[in-house]
Amino acid sequence: MPFQNAHAPWERHLGSIALLVCAISVLAIGWSYPAGSITQMGPGFFPRIIGFLLLGFGTLSLISEFKTTSEAPGRVHWRNIGFTAASVLAFAGLIDKGGLVPATFVAVMLSKFADRDARPLDAAIYTSLVCLGAWLLFIQILGLPLAAFGRG
Repeated sequence: MPFQNAHAPWERHLGSIALLVCAISVLAIGWSYPAGSITQMGPGFFPRIIGFLLLGFGTLSLISEFKTTSEAPGRVHWRNIGFTAASVLAFAGLIDKGGLVPATFVAVMLSKFADRDARPLDAAIYTSLVCLGAWLLFIQILGLPLAAFGRG
């Protein structure tokens, strides 16, 4: 059944439009900073890259929405939204006091349980591997001033 909404059929395009608005905003703000070059990046280099990527994804998304007929939106998956939001909040709350590894562990474990089929042992193994990867990448390889455990 094609998308039917008597009130506002354009609502299915809101996500793409929001992405395009964000892209234009990022580009407008980033354009006021010097971009530099690829070897000497200025403060406006990365915002421009992100802005153009968002612009591309938003445009592709909008085009695909016009080319396809979709079903009416289904029910809202509150479990997914709740666990994902909780994982982001837990990471933000734990990173300073607990360190990178505990904050990552709690955040990833919470996000894994957004899936009803998640099994505790699989989630624990996956989460441990993500923590190891985060520690290797951010602390060992990139040398970011983050404490692995507790305050640095």
